[in-house]
Amino acid sequence: GAQFLANAEFALATRLIPSHWSVSVPRALALIPPDASVWADEFLLPQVCLRPLVKSLPHELPDTLFETGFFTPDRVLMSLYWAQRAQPAAKERVFAFLKSAGLEVVFQDADLLVWARPAR
Repeated sequence: GAQFLANAEFALATRLIPSHWSVSVPRALALIPPDASVWADEFLLPQVCLRPLVKSLPHELPDTLFETGFFTPDRVLMSLYWAQRAQPAAKERVFAFLKSAGLEVVFQDADLLVWARPAR
């Protein structure tokens, strides 16, 4: 439990978590219904991990965990930090898929994004 989180290489150190996330993450989560299927990056995944259908965004391809049980999400929660760290091929494929699936950025606060299908 706690030791895993303390020693996880993928996690941002507490001093590196953007201070505005204390405000922007709750605002972003308010836009994600409890029953929505979600893709999220590893920094924000703990915030949505108890949802019924969740997938972590890949850093490189192929990524068996990402591609197994693939689904089109209702929402995507990501930080631009993921986009900086992901390999170009993974990033391009994710963004191309989101566009082809009709998802758009519906919330942006600094480096935090929520993608969804626009309301009609």
